[in-house]
Amino acid sequence: MLTSKSSEKKVLKKYKNLLTNEEVKKIIELSREGNSKFEEVIDDFIEKKYNVRIISELLDKGNGRSNISEEYKNLLKDSKMSKKKLSFIINKIKFYMRKRRSENFKKNGRIAKAYTKRADRTHLKKILKHKLTEHMILLNPGPVTTSLEVKNAIVNHDICHRDSDFEKIMENLKRNSLKIFDADGNYSTVFISGSGTSGVEAAISSTIPPDKKLMVISNGVFGERIAEIVELHNISMLHIKKKWGDVFNLEEMEGILKSNPDIFGIAMVHHETSIGILNPISSIGKLSSKYGKVFIVDAISSLGAEDLSVRKDNIDICITSSNKCLHSFSGVTVICINNRIWNLIENVKPRVYYLDLKKYYNYSKSNQTPYTPFVASFFALDKAIQELLEEGIEQRKLKYRELNFIMKLELSKLGFEFFTNTGSESRTILTVKMPEGINFKKMYELLKQRGFIIYDSKPPLQGKYFQIANMGAINKKTVYNFIFTLKEVLRELRGGRK
Repeated sequence: MLTSKSSEKKVLKKYKNLLTNEEVKKIIELSREGNSKFEEVIDDFIEKKYNVRIISELLDKGNGRSNISEEYKNLLKDSKMSKKKLSFIINKIKFYMRKRRSENFKKNGRIAKAYTKRADRTHLKKILKHKLTEHMILLNPGPVTTSLEVKNAIVNHDICHRDSDFEKIMENLKRNSLKIFDADGNYSTVFISGSGTSGVEAAISSTIPPDKKLMVISNGVFGERIAEIVELHNISMLHIKKKWGDVFNLEEMEGILKSNPDIFGIAMVHHETSIGILNPISSIGKLSSKYGKVFIVDAISSLGAEDLSVRKDNIDICITSSNKCLHSFSGVTVICINNRIWNLIENVKPRVYYLDLKKYYNYSKSNQTPYTPFVASFFALDKAIQELLEEGIEQRKLKYRELNFIMKLELSKLGFEFFTNTGSESRTILTVKMPEGINFKKMYELLKQRGFIIYDSKPPLQGKYFQIANMGAINKKTVYNFIFTLKEVLRELRGGRK
């Protein structure tokens, strides 16, 4: 392909430090003889002259330092250049390769994708440096620390929620979220813009017939919150209220179901976050199925980290939130529903306007929501779920178990005690007794100054116990750094004593 002399000179000027005068003449001749674009001829020539694979490795490992590899030493010897000259050449090729990757995004998606990902991370780090809020590691039970990729996903071009672009995100979310719930074609998912509590209220207010009763089982603040929602909507209730941390007696539960045939459904929390204990959803689910009840489970702080399957555990309605073990931002609640429910509640009139579950289900058929959603958080959740599926659900669970084990072991070494020791504790949070003579608020502030956020317990445990969660995008290094920092803080609060 013929190219004007002025354009040739302009292009060659960019790469003058990579080519000799003889090579420049040769490239001009090659470009005029063939039908290739002038820049393509230069690309091919430079690839042959310099071993691009070696250059790529050098760039990835550290910009051509002489102690990197034998390959570098061989390249230095073969080129007959000084270290300074070769380093200069490599830096020019670094620029050249980056430019080439970005220009040929569609031609070589794999390389370009990796490069774009690095560029996004670098750009995002620069943006975050200018934010007024400081970087904190969140060890509270939600919202959680998110990955840079999830942060990047929430920053997007503005789109209309009634546009096909949003519907594509919804389609992805519906398909991928079913995998996390371990659901099949007999289930559907809906998405509500709101915290996890909005999902619990939608499930309860939309499903219980006026002449039926809901059995609520609680052993902590979030189970009791379900009872408060039921009471608010004037739904008949049988509340089995246990002490915080008590385990459920299955024989007692079955006896209650036998003697109360007007019970329509059972509602309970899987992970009672207020105390960090897991409740037996599998056993209760079997009882629910045996007696033909609708089983509603709050899995807000367990899905993605603990063992749960809506199919195997006979769960009819399962609620979770974006900002816990799914590692996304607050603002989206996901509800997985057994399709058999829709016939059962066909004649149940909605008790609330915004949280009418049937309305969300009808809109979800066309990948939509009935009201304006928190669009940015939907983008972030889509990315967070992709990250979870790429990591592997079982692998994520193992990671949680490992982090929780390390945290509990190290805290035990420091002399800390825990609220429960039933063997049913979760793998995402620890409820830890405050040491004698240590004030929680002072400990909290000193940890915050060092970049860690922990959580005070809810009344009546407030001030007596605190909570540490290992939810979110954290790793073993984060946990050990926290333990080291906690030791320093305790030493300071005790006046220098160990």
